[in-house]
Amino acid sequence: GRAYWVLRPAAVALAPNDRLAASLLYRLLVDGVLNRGAARYYHYAIEDLRAATLIAESITDWESFEPHEVYFDRLQQDHKRKWSFWKQW
Repeated sequence: GRAYWVLRPAAVALAPNDRLAASLLYRLLVDGVLNRGAARYYHYAIEDLRAATLIAESITDWESFEPHEVYFDRLQQDHKRKWSFWKQW
């Protein structure tokens, strides 16, 4: 998730035609920031999480991946103490 200069443009490019892939890339970016506890990048992770949330609304087949609601709930549980992240949500 650290290669944001590649992953974010790839997610944007994939979003119109492959929403699942785009959503997974956005998740990778969010996870990368939160797992490192890189607070100065939280605003980017929030933008990526918002993009993933918007895209998720139109995904009907998550294949073998967890649906966005499950991912979001797990994210809240795993990172519940990162209040400076969640207050931006």
